[in-house]
Amino acid sequence: MKVGLEDEQGRRVIEQVMEGVQNWDDPTQSLFKLANPNRQGFVGRDLMFQLLFQITLDPRKGQSEWSLL
Repeated sequence: MKVGLEDEQGRRVIEQVMEGVQNWDDPTQSLFKLANPNRQGFVGRDLMFQLLFQITLDPRKGQSEWSLL
């Protein structure tokens, strides 16, 4: 899969073998949803290191923001 991020600083793209969860909304097959039923996705640290970006979480707004480093 080709994965990329773009912001005002530029764009970074890598090709990476990805793993997916077949039944994302089934907690017996997706422990990520069991931990947080509102979760819409999950990004591992290895991808963050390869693309060099950071995520800032705002629990009050229920939002996450990312930016390239």
